[in-house]
Amino acid sequence: MQQRNRQHTPDAGGPWPPALGRATLWRVLALALVLAVGVLSLMPAPPAPPRILEWDKAQHVLAYLVLAWWCLQCWPRRAVAVVAGLIVYGIALEGLQALSPARMLELGDMLANTLGAVAGAALLAWPPARVLPLADRLLGGRQ
Repeated sequence: MQQRNRQHTPDAGGPWPPALGRATLWRVLALALVLAVGVLSLMPAPPAPPRILEWDKAQHVLAYLVLAWWCLQCWPRRAVAVVAGLIVYGIALEGLQALSPARMLELGDMLANTLGAVAGAALLAWPPARVLPLADRLLGGRQ
C-alpha cells in the first residue's frame, strides 16, 4: 500500500488535515488554554468598568474563537465534537458561575461563547489561519 504525500502549505490551502509532528505539544497547549479559560471564568470577577461597549461579550467571543481555532487544528477530524464540546463547556462554566456569590449566570455570555466557537471554526476555512502546520515545520516536526 502506497502512502500519499501529505505536504501542507498553509498559504496555498494544502491538504487538510495535515499530519502534525508535534501533535502532543499542540494538544497539551490546547488543554492548557481550555483550563485557563475555565479558571478565569470561575475566579471572582474584578470590579466591572462601565458597560458602554459591552467589552465583556467581546472577551467571551475572543476567548472561544481562540479556543476553537487552536483546538480544531489539534483535532481536525473531530470538528463537530470540538465545537459542540466548547459550546457545552461555555454553558457549563456559566452555570457554575451561578453557584458563586461573586459571579452570575448570563445568557449573553453563553451566546458570546457559542458565537466565538463557531467563528473560530469558520476562521479555519481560510487556509492562512491554519498556523500549527507551519509552526510544526518551523520547529522541525515531521510532515
